[in-house]
Amino acid sequence: MMSLRRGVFLGGVVTVLLCHAHCTDAPTNSVGDGGSSSTDMTMVTPPQNPPAELAITSVNPPRVAQDQATTLSIGGTGFKAGATVTVGGVACAGPTVSQVNFTGTLITCALPAQPKTCGNQNIVVTNSDGTTVSNNQLFLRHPAAPAYVARTAISVGATPDTVLAADLIQNEESVTIS
Repeated sequence: MMSLRRGVFLGGVVTVLLCHAHCTDAPTNSVGDGGSSSTDMTMVTPPQNPPAELAITSVNPPRVAQDQATTLSIGGTGFKAGATVTVGGVACAGPTVSQVNFTGTLITCALPAQPKTCGNQNIVVTNSDGTTVSNNQLFLRHPAAPAYVARTAISVGATPDTVLAADLIQNEESVTIS
């Protein structure tokens, strides 16, 4: 006959230590007190599969410059081998699905640069069985760092009569200075 001696909580899994029939409730010596023991203990941990519900729960890195390619890691649950990934409508190359402990799954893929694309990007994971999940709140493309040019001197002559002022977005206007 076996009786429950102690329950231990380890990272979301309840581990139960069982004592065989020759154990007593007397405080002889228990696991973890550093002494010797004649108590025969057995640890039982039921095997678990990761959750089957398809979900995207994290993205690393969470933001990338629009002109930068990166390796993207998408954490979640329910991802299956053969899954495909798109980010902002662009395919992520070489997606690899792996199991992370008993808590979920991870997809790692190569995301190309996406010039002229800024803001939150919709991530869509499609499993080989056709099920899909998307999330547009976990990944952001931001503008690339501005490019600066070296200063150059402009020669305007002795006394200019007219200066041209340009509105780069709208129209050009001439301004006369006297």
